[in-house]
Amino acid sequence: MTPRLRVEALIIAARRTFGPRRDPSLVRALAAESGLHEANVTWALDHALELSPTEEELETFVRRAPHRTAVLVVLAANVLVAPLRAIAWALAQSDRVFVRPSRRARLFTRALASAVPALGLDVLELSDDPGSDVARAIAALPDGAAVHAYGGRATIDAIAAAAAAQPREIATELHGPGFGAIVDSAEAIVAHAPAIAADVVAFDQAGCLSPRIVIVIESRAAAGGDAHRAAEALHAALSRAGQSIPRRTLDPGESAALARARDAAIFAGRAHEGSEHLVVELQAPTLLPVGRALAVVGVSSVVEAIAALSALGPDLAAVGTSLSLPLPGVRMAALGRMQTPRLDGPVDLRVLGR
Repeated sequence: MTPRLRVEALIIAARRTFGPRRDPSLVRALAAESGLHEANVTWALDHALELSPTEEELETFVRRAPHRTAVLVVLAANVLVAPLRAIAWALAQSDRVFVRPSRRARLFTRALASAVPALGLDVLELSDDPGSDVARAIAALPDGAAVHAYGGRATIDAIAAAAAAQPREIATELHGPGFGAIVDSAEAIVAHAPAIAADVVAFDQAGCLSPRIVIVIESRAAAGGDAHRAAEALHAALSRAGQSIPRRTLDPGESAALARARDAAIFAGRAHEGSEHLVVELQAPTLLPVGRALAVVGVSSVVEAIAALSALGPDLAAVGTSLSLPLPGVRMAALGRMQTPRLDGPVDLRVLGR
């Protein structure tokens, strides 16, 4: 089976399993496992799954994929639908794919693999020692294989070290931490506020495409007024979005972190707090804790906006904007379309430039 056919077979199986005719009990099970509200799971399956890629997208996807003798995919639990693209990306590279799901997110991967037995996806059994599970899987890979690792910095660094220690050539693709930002005029942000709010609400901001910082390019006469107007519009939009898609229950540590961010914002700027979200106006881009929290910053020009984005460091994975910005390796999306990227490669395009 060619790489293109393998990818298409997986997508067909995903459409059959998670598409409009899915078993309603699957939504409930995914919500229980992920902690997300059922409405958030439903939104993800209806909007964020790559079930209908275009011909151009499929061609680009396969063309970008290097050949490997085998691929081990080590998944994270942040985004419940992420395994589809991650496994498709591995299948575009090899007909031997091993998948190590997160212990906190097994259901989606197992349901997908069981729906397409012809691909021979090997979903690894899990023990109470994730590090040993991955180390054993890496040690069993043949020469010319690759490990695609998704997760936090410590996790992917450990996986990279394990692969480098092998006597054979094992390539690594390290899909580490990431976040998204919005950059545009106040007019554009206000006009697209409901769609931007949907991107924030999706997965409760856990994914690398989730917007967490909003940079408003202000007019000369605004003097901070444009950023304030954008913040108010986003606050109102998040309030409405939360009524239809409630936030998951935060643990005490997460709630305390958001409370500290709110208190700090009151001193450093202005806070707009809803029952399940937080929008703060600050002088400099700042990453707030996840949980539907946005930092809004005003700048005077596109040049200043680009400088602010560059200062955010290598974890910037995606930008939502209507502007043309020179940000190599960063996934660019229209406002309100950050959580529904084209199937044109891995979701995190940063790995293609490494």
